[in-house]
Amino acid sequence: MSTKLPAARNLEGHVALVTGAGRGIGAATVAALARAGAEVWGVSRNAAELEALANGLRAEDPAVRVHVRVLDVGDEAGVSALFGELDVSRKAPSILVNNAGNFLRADVVDWSPEISRRLFETHVIAPQLWAREFFRRRASRRADPTLSASTPDDACIVNISSLGGLPHTDKFPGMSSYVAAKFAVYGLTEAWAVEGRPLGVRVNAVAPGAVRTRMLSEAAPFLKTDTGPEAVAEVIRGLCEARVASLTGSVIPLYTNAG
Repeated sequence: MSTKLPAARNLEGHVALVTGAGRGIGAATVAALARAGAEVWGVSRNAAELEALANGLRAEDPAVRVHVRVLDVGDEAGVSALFGELDVSRKAPSILVNNAGNFLRADVVDWSPEISRRLFETHVIAPQLWAREFFRRRASRRADPTLSASTPDDACIVNISSLGGLPHTDKFPGMSSYVAAKFAVYGLTEAWAVEGRPLGVRVNAVAPGAVRTRMLSEAAPFLKTDTGPEAVAEVIRGLCEARVASLTGSVIPLYTNAG
């Protein structure tokens, strides 16, 4: 007989949005939040990856509530439309995980503005689009008794940064624009935490080192690690479940074993 304990369903009643959900940390986060009882919307540009994720989770547990949407995270109209759909169904999101990311490498002598532009659009501008709509719904919830009664009091945003986006960590050649974008995520996290307090929104970030994902194999093939996306997803789930008002504005480094 199996001794595996069922996952605690501490996120029942929550609606979660996860960007970059097709694979890696995003896919693992969708799974972790859904198994914890949340109704999860996974967003990505890759329809095949999203469908495979959703079908796999439904096969594991037919009661799991997972929806997918093919969407570029920087598509302002598309982001607003998705939130509008949730408005119609009276499902105000209470969890947002800004995970979508990209990577471009260039030494300073080969740098061009387009490199920074593309990285900042994904890591900085897109998360602000999602946070704006998220915060607007939390503000509306306070003014609408019917919506207030149907959504949880506590809410949280988890941003995905990187050890490269923290001071005094190892940096690598060709990553200056990526590092700058991830430092900006650090700043957004602290700034949103201030604005989130009166709305009951906790805002934190997870800054992992090397994680076994396709992006790592493409960005830094010289780094090898045993740490998989599931380990990061469990930290994200824990932040979503930790209903401690003072746990906000934190950027949590995850020092993975890499070499």
